[in-house]
Amino acid sequence: LRCGVFENLLSQKLLVVKAKLDSLEVTDEQVEGELDRRLEQVMRQAGGQEEMERLYRKSLVEIRVDLRQSVRDQLLAERQRSKSRLHGQERACR
Repeated sequence: LRCGVFENLLSQKLLVVKAKLDSLEVTDEQVEGELDRRLEQVMRQAGGQEEMERLYRKSLVEIRVDLRQSVRDQLLAERQRSKSRLHGQERACR
């Protein structure tokens, strides 16, 4: 299980690097929209903003700052993955 998690993290990092090399971009608006969507989902699951802040021991602003780069990287990785599939470059898993 740990190898799979590590492999997924490494794969995402490689996709982000490739996306940057290929000059792929995501806009701040895309990042903020995805961040909003994810935080809304977490707030619903936690029982509201105050409960989420209590669980994370951070304010909503601090949580947003902490997650922003991760969300940007995930969106870049998704964009690179889609580009690779379009061009038939996706490798099959073992």
